[in-house]
Amino acid sequence: MATFAEVLLSGYPGPVTLYPSRKRQVRLLFLAGVLTAGGVWLALDADPVGWFAAVFFGYCVVTAAINLLPGAASLSLNKDGFQAKSLFRRVGSDWQDVSGFKVHSGLPPVWSGYVRYSENKSKGLKAIFARSRVLPDTYGLPSSGLAQLLTEWRDQAIAAKGK
Repeated sequence: MATFAEVLLSGYPGPVTLYPSRKRQVRLLFLAGVLTAGGVWLALDADPVGWFAAVFFGYCVVTAAINLLPGAASLSLNKDGFQAKSLFRRVGSDWQDVSGFKVHSGLPPVWSGYVRYSENKSKGLKAIFARSRVLPDTYGLPSSGLAQLLTEWRDQAIAAKGK
């Protein structure tokens, strides 16, 4: 039986579009709302930490709410590269400019469990310090499945360009 990532890989050269889990966004929205309310409650008790918490988690509420809107967040794969969209903002890379799709574990812990990759399009001295990026969601896949899908899709795209 094929995994969901293998089924998606069979869609090469694409385009294939993945969407974030709505359930996860709703949970984030609820949790951030509760923490925002707690921050406001602390602020009303004259605790200065309350204002910080209210503003920070209020921002999280707005972010989660926007990402629930249709077309606000997705990951699109095609033969040339991929494009991640969050908060209606698109960030894309060509396959030859990226490498090393791995599940992130470590600091900062907020990104643990997300997929990290290296962007290698810098030249000269900047190439020594390849930029590491993190995808904003796992798009309904387990982290390891998304990393595997992106690695294999990239390998197929690079091999196809070499022909």
